[in-house]
Amino acid sequence: MPAPTGKIAVGCDPTRPVAVRSGPTASTDGTQRGVRPPDGVAIDIVTTKIRKRMLKQHEVAADTLVGSAAYALASYATATQYETLPGEVADRAKLIVFDQLACGFVGAELPAGRIIGRYVADMGGKPQSVVLGSPDRSSAPLAALANGTSGHADEFDSVHATSDFLGTGHPAAIIVPAAAALAERQFCTGRDLVNAVTLGYDVGARVISVTGGLAPMMGNHGIDPGSLHSLGAAFACARLLGLDESRHLFAAALAVQQSVALNAPYGERRHMSKAFVTGQAAYAGVTGAVLAAAGFEASDNIFEARAGSSTPGQNRAVRDSWRRISASTMR
Repeated sequence: MPAPTGKIAVGCDPTRPVAVRSGPTASTDGTQRGVRPPDGVAIDIVTTKIRKRMLKQHEVAADTLVGSAAYALASYATATQYETLPGEVADRAKLIVFDQLACGFVGAELPAGRIIGRYVADMGGKPQSVVLGSPDRSSAPLAALANGTSGHADEFDSVHATSDFLGTGHPAAIIVPAAAALAERQFCTGRDLVNAVTLGYDVGARVISVTGGLAPMMGNHGIDPGSLHSLGAAFACARLLGLDESRHLFAAALAVQQSVALNAPYGERRHMSKAFVTGQAAYAGVTGAVLAAAGFEASDNIFEARAGSSTPGQNRAVRDSWRRISASTMR
């Protein structure tokens, strides 16, 4: 698959493009054109060979991505739109958005919400998105961090389980703050937001459920699987940005690398770092998508790679389980 070049129309407002450039042009000896080594220093032949081999592996991975389960998921994501949502699904998504925003306003008055709000205000940033419970605005990633933390500050937010009763955690506290912050930054419509949140639920819940749900990862491995909803947040944000299939997958890989959390916060005193886990996952979803839009690359296939987003000790668990879900069952 060729590296992204040129410009892409980013956001719900197509007048806000982001330049996407390929990496530095490499010459035949493996160095960057226009960049000469320091005087007196020879080019390291071993480093050059390693660089060429890594580039070749990347090309092979990209070529084999089309036809994979992950690419099918990304293709599905890029085709989603509000108009094709069943009425009851759209209504439920709207209720989830309003419920989660209300939880964020309540949580902003609690210790975790107050502290994270002050932190975000101190960090500054472009005034792109609302910080709930505050007169301040901040950059979309930092607003998602604050609102995701506040929204889970006292466990008022909704939980989710699949139809076969596999718990997947608190997706709304991650997906809604991420999607809402980026939708505001990009001047998206309410319909765009509802579609993105629905997609985020679809992806995050499926990934966690096919790895066995909350119990195995929490009980056997000490991992908080709810943080994997950062994958859903990344897909929601990538959809709002209008990214293509490969950049949806880059966004997911970049998000999950920032957000996987341990189970230890369940034993804390004041429910602060557990709330921070959801805020960090929301931040990761926004950051992953925005970086992918800017041309930042990651694993082509975090879902199916060895040691990818699988249950610890079970390489390719997501790949093997995902293939048991027929594409026809998707919305």
